Amino acid sequence: MKLVKEILYENTMNFTEKDTDPIKDMRIGIKNNIEKWLKEFEILDYKLTKKYQINMYNSVFIENKNLEEFPSYIKFNNILGGFHLKHNHLYSLKGCPYSVSGSFIVSFNNLYSLKFGPTTVKESYGASHNHLESLEGIAQIIGESIYINNNNLKSLEFIPSIIYGDLYIQENPIQTLKYFPKEIYGDLYYTPSKVLTKEYILKKCNLKNLIEI
Repeated sequence: MKLVKEILYENTMNFTEKDTDPIKDMRIGIKNNIEKWLKEFEILDYKLTKKYQINMYNSVFIENKNLEEFPSYIKFNNILGGFHLKHNHLYSLKGCPYSVSGSFIVSFNNLYSLKFGPTTVKESYGASHNHLESLEGIAQIIGESIYINNNNLKSLEFIPSIIYGDLYIQENPIQTLKYFPKEIYGDLYYTPSKVLTKEYILKKCNLKNLIEI
C-alpha cells in the first residue's frame, strides 16, 4: 500500500509544460477566447460580467465580415451604443445583446427568425433584406423607426402596437391586417396590394403619411 501511494504521488508531481489545471484553465480559457475574438473584430471598451457576458460602453460594428454566427462563448448583454451586423451571413441572432441603447441593425443577412435578439432597442430596429417569415422575437420596446422590408412576411404579428418613427414594410407578401400596429408616429412605406390599400390601412392605423413603393 505504501508503495502504491508513493507511485501515485510521484505521478501527480511529474508535470510537463502541457499539464494543466482543468478548472482553472476552463475559466481562463473562456476569458481568453472572448478577449481574442473581440480583439479580432476590433471591439474595445467592454466589461465582462461574472457570467462572461459582454457589456459595451460604445457601439459595435461588425459589418461585411462574412459572419454566420457568434461562437458559443460570445454573449453580449447591454450595449450603451448601437449594434450593427448588416451585410453578413447570419442565420441566427444567438449571442446578440439583451438591450441596445442605440440602433440594432441586422439587415442584409440570412435570417429566418428574430429569436435571441434584444428585447429593448432605444433607437431604430433594422432587419430588412432577410428571409423572415415571422416577427417572433422582435424587440417590444423600440424607440424609433422599424425596417422589415424585403422579407417573406405574411403578417405583422408580434410587431409593437405603437411605432415611434417610420415603418418600412414594402416588398413583403402580407396577407392580413389583423396584427397591424394601432399607431405610427412617422410614415408608412408599403407596396400596395389587394390587402394593403390606403383605405384598409387607415381603418386599422393612425399614422402620419402613407408612401407607396
